[in-house]
Amino acid sequence: MIGGARVATRFAKDHPEALDRLVVVDNVPTRIVARDFNPITAKAYWFFIFNQISDLPEALITGREDLWLSHLFADWSYNPHTISGEVFDTYVRAYRRPGAVRGALADYRANAEDVAQDIVDSETRIACPTLSLWGADFYAVGRMFDMPSVWAEMAENLQTVAIPQCGHLPQEEQPEMVTKLLMDFLDGWVG
Repeated sequence: MIGGARVATRFAKDHPEALDRLVVVDNVPTRIVARDFNPITAKAYWFFIFNQISDLPEALITGREDLWLSHLFADWSYNPHTISGEVFDTYVRAYRRPGAVRGALADYRANAEDVAQDIVDSETRIACPTLSLWGADFYAVGRMFDMPSVWAEMAENLQTVAIPQCGHLPQEEQPEMVTKLLMDFLDGWVG
């Protein structure tokens, strides 16, 4: 739920010497979302806006993490029942830990800074081998954006793969396929 791909992308641009490879999962860079923002995008990315409001999301989510996560997982998954049972309970326990929700929301509250930084170095492309995976059936990514073109703006040594029958969480919905793609991408890497 936290924008790890946004953090990793920023790190790859700021410290290219510090990594050998980059994998981003179901991510449209913040600058691209902002650039292409329109009423359709706004509806799909409502959480980008809502999560930036100070304190209100925490007030509405705290104590109701199960309702919040249930909505997000059902809405963002190809199969709305993919994340259930013990797996779902694990997510709920994690987000009930002190500071977890606030930390997740803080990532979205940094959107303006993310966009500003991304505009400054928009011409700089990530040089290391980059693998972009996304759910082919997620309405806010695979169905809304031309992901190979999006990531071609971001990285020069690029592989892109749309994961079929998958929404926003490919690692949960298609773990075997994602694991194989990751293992193939990392083949020969010695660290």
